[in-house]
This record gives sequence, C-alpha cells and structure tokens, in this order.
Amino acid sequence: MPSFRITVGELWLRCAALSMCGGVSGLELRWPSVRIEKDLTLVLLESVWLAPGATLSLNFTVHETSCAAVVLLTKQQSELWQTAVEAARDLESHPFQENCFWRAPLCNQLVADVLIDAPFPSLYNIAFVKTDGDVQILEGGLKYVNPLSGHLDYQLVNVPEVLWISSMAFLFLMGIIVFMLTLVCARRSTMMHTLLVVCLWLKTVSLVLQWNYVETLARYGFAPKWRLQYGMFVGKLHEIGEMVLLLMLALGWRVLRLRLTSLECRFTVLVVGSTLILAILEVICIPADDVPDSLVSVAVQTGEASFNLIFYGVRLLCWLVTFFAGTFNLRLIRLNLEDERLTPTAASLYLKHRAYNHFLNVFIVTVVRIVFLSFLQSSFVAPWVVEALKQASSWVIYSMVFAILIFVRLRPVDVEPRISELVLLCRGQEFRTNLGGFPIDDQARVELGIDSSEVSQGYIALPGENQ
Repeated sequence: MPSFRITVGELWLRCAALSMCGGVSGLELRWPSVRIEKDLTLVLLESVWLAPGATLSLNFTVHETSCAAVVLLTKQQSELWQTAVEAARDLESHPFQENCFWRAPLCNQLVADVLIDAPFPSLYNIAFVKTDGDVQILEGGLKYVNPLSGHLDYQLVNVPEVLWISSMAFLFLMGIIVFMLTLVCARRSTMMHTLLVVCLWLKTVSLVLQWNYVETLARYGFAPKWRLQYGMFVGKLHEIGEMVLLLMLALGWRVLRLRLTSLECRFTVLVVGSTLILAILEVICIPADDVPDSLVSVAVQTGEASFNLIFYGVRLLCWLVTFFAGTFNLRLIRLNLEDERLTPTAASLYLKHRAYNHFLNVFIVTVVRIVFLSFLQSSFVAPWVVEALKQASSWVIYSMVFAILIFVRLRPVDVEPRISELVLLCRGQEFRTNLGGFPIDDQARVELGIDSSEVSQGYIALPGENQ
C-alpha cells in the first residue's frame, strides 16, 4: 500500500503560485477507507510548518479490533525515527513510544485537539503507525490552525497580503498605461500597446483569483476546487499572453513592419494553440470536490507534471525564437545604419536600434528572473518573500516594456520622428559607425544648429571623441 505524502512544497505551489496543483483540497484533509496491509506506517501529512500555539485537530477511525497509533514528529525526530524503523526487525520494536513530539493510541476511534507547545516554529510530520501485522482500514481527517496564518501553513503567512497588494499594483500600472494611451499618447498607440494592456489585465485578474483562493483557505481551511481551476486557467492565459508579447516585439510586429510573414504567423498560432490546449487539459484534469483528497494527491500530480513539462518545453522554444529574432533584427538595423546619413528618414531606425538594445536586456532579465526565483523556492527563503520578489520584478519588467513602447517612441515604419528629436538621441547614443561618427548632410546640420567645425568629411563626431 503506497503512502500518500502531502508536502508543504505542494501546498506552496497551489496556494501561492497557483501554477501547479497539490494533493489536498485546502488544509482540511480527509481520507476515505484506506486498506493498510503490510506497510508499517502511513504518512498522513509531511513537512508542515506549525507555529507555537497552533492547534492540530484529528478525527480517525480504524475498522478492526487491533489498535494502531497516530504520532506527531518534528523534523529531527522524524529522521531519527525513520532510521530506527528501518533498523527494527519486528513490529514490537517500533520506537514511536519514545521518540515523538506527541502520540495517541488509535483503537476504534481517535478524536483529539493537539496544542503545539514549542519555543519556535518547526516542520512536523504526522503518521499512522501499525502495531501489529493485521489488516486495518483507516478513515477520517485532520486540520490545523496556525495563530498568524489561520488554516494556512505557517510558512504561507503574509502571502494573502502580498497577493492583494500585487494585484492593486498591477491594476494601478494598467490604469496609468490606459490613461496615457487614450489621452496623452493616443496617436502613437499600436496593437502592441493593446496586447500589453491585455497581459496586464490577465495578470491582475489572476492575482485577484489567487488572493481569493488563499484567503478562503486561511479563513475556512477549505476552498472549492473551481476557485483553483479559475485561478490556474487565468494564470496560464497570462503566461501565454506574455510569451506572445515578447515574441511579437522581437519579430518587429508594428515596430519594424506592419505584418508578419506566413511562417511567423503559423509559428505563433502553433504556440498559442498548443499552450492553450495544455492549459485547458490541466484544468479539466483536476478532480471534483467529492473525490477523496488522498486519491487527488496521486492522480493529479502525475498528470499535471506531464502537462507542465510539455508547456514549459513549448515556452523554452518560444524564448529561443524570441532571443534569436530580437538579435537578428538588432543586427539588421545596425547594418542599415552603417552608411545612412543623419536625416529624418534614418531617425526611426536610430530610435528602434536603441529600443531593441533595451528589449534584449529586458528579455535576458526576464529569463534570469525565472531561474533565480526557482532557486529561491527550493531554498529556505520564506514563501511570502519569494512571492513578493516575483510580483515586484514582474511589475518592473512590464514597466520597462511600456517604457520601450512609449518613451523610446517605437512607431510603425511609416511614421518618422522630427529630426530635432533625433539630435538628443544621437548625442547620448553609443552607436558606432565604421568611421566613428554619424553621417550628416548640410541640410540636417543647419536645421540642428551644428557648427561646421564639428563636421569632418560629412560625419559628426560622437561626444567626447576627437574630431
């Protein structure tokens, strides 16, 4: 009989990230009739953080005449206890009578409320222990309440507040962008700006749904699975929209050209279609509320791991295409500017060259951010700190993308900035031609008010360079 293990890592992914599903329906855990034959122990709850003053409520029943036991172990006790169990040669030599934080016999029924009387928070394991070789059938449930985080794991304290503040921050950012696009920069807005607003809207809705789910867990210890399904689906939609936003910007849609090629359109449709199907299947595969939680732990994790593996494989492919497309367009712009004179016709290319430099930097930061956050999640950093860093860095990245699209003034190719706007860019740009300066004709020199002594053989030197 396999042991059903529910770890705090699964609870964190389900409660905070909502990108993966754990094996429980909230923090009020239930077990159906579980037949235990040869296993010595059944781990009911593994690696859960309980703070001093927390209350653990248990209600279990065994349908056999023989007795068993329920034990509560700290992390250190669990390691010593597991070693002793593996070294034990018979059932009577189990060490649970001595090396445990709390224990109680289970003969027919056990109803108990355990108060955690400890000096500091710690990881605990809860296990069902057989004391003989008879077949036993276990059923019942347990729940716990931490003094600060309610029914949530103690590690998840402050997570609801972080999610709520993050949702309001993204809503504020979306409001600023909509205001600027409708009133201030209406003539400069394109479909890329619309796509950016849609991504921010999905991000805000996703955070609100996550907050609602985690807050319900904290208050009642249980949340309907439809709340989890909605949050997961909207979260996946946001990830898809974010991939498409970066891909379109790298391909130069509405930036360097008005239309994509047929191959680029097919690739984009393939990426969106495959990831959308995976998101729908992942949500559908979450069992209903009436499915026992212990069975959910086994049934969901295997299927969801497969869906996420395929989803992130497609995401990695999309990232590679985004990086190479952005690098190719950057070099293409640079080649076009090698011998281009400083005229209004070349002004857009100078601006776009600067913008693509910033875009590649933002894209690299986005990838490094995901790797860094994955490392933090596997370390001992508090989950609410990881969640706060995740949302704060995402907010900064969206702000930088908005700055690239607006303040750097990326425009379609048929819109040229005034040449008087270009001189400020040229003076501060670190773009180098093969002659070490910017080509400029007499008409542009007069309009910009540049003295003829600053021009040598048709080129104006960069600031700080010798003429």
